[in-house]
Amino acid sequence: MCNDECTPDCGGWGCYGQRPVKKIYVNTIGPMGPMGPAGADGAVGPMGPAGADGMDGAVGPMGPAGADGSKSAVIPFSIAGVSGGAYLSSTESGDPATLNFSGFGNSYSGYVTLTSGDWAAQRITFDDNNYYGCAFIMPYDGKLKSIHVLFSTSNNGGQIPAGVSLRPFAGIAVCDTDTLEYRILPETITYSEPYSGELILDGFLLRRGQLTGLSTQINEGALVAIIVGMESEGTDQQQSLNLSVSGSLYFDKDE
Repeated sequence: MCNDECTPDCGGWGCYGQRPVKKIYVNTIGPMGPMGPAGADGAVGPMGPAGADGMDGAVGPMGPAGADGSKSAVIPFSIAGVSGGAYLSSTESGDPATLNFSGFGNSYSGYVTLTSGDWAAQRITFDDNNYYGCAFIMPYDGKLKSIHVLFSTSNNGGQIPAGVSLRPFAGIAVCDTDTLEYRILPETITYSEPYSGELILDGFLLRRGQLTGLSTQINEGALVAIIVGMESEGTDQQQSLNLSVSGSLYFDKDE
């Protein structure tokens, strides 16, 4: 039975036969708050499998032709191992008295004795008293670009007089005909440092010489001789010296 108090046994009704009033609360939605900061990047996922190869592209057009490469040659020469090497001598005035024609490898064709006025005129004339010297035929029009030469005394003793300097050289002479009259090309004369000052010629004493920056024209078919000689200073007497000689010429072919 219901009593004066409202109890659950009354079915929610009070003793006065009235159902209690339930309060209903309606919440309204407030305004959106500000956006929060961005979260940290996630970890990189694993690499996916490689895709299939694409088709080959079309062949591109041919590029322009490249420039021609340099056409050059190195001519080695040597006078060594034969009678102590090259016989070099000078006159009382210090000019060369003999010129050696260098061979190739260790060949040697002897020397020519210059006649009076030959060195001043820059010429070599062969006669019955001279051997014909080695020469090579220029195979194309080209330019001599450089000369390198190495001189060496042999173990033949002797001593250079005090105050005397002996200065060996190498160069080329050319003959454009078959008359065997060679023109010495003065711009090609390549000197080494001298042997001088009471030097004792014992053992192998080396002297180097080089001449670069040349542009000496040599025509196809010309005979080219490599000549070796010596000048002297500080004396009015003839001088002589035996030296082994080796070196090279560098040529560029004309385009």
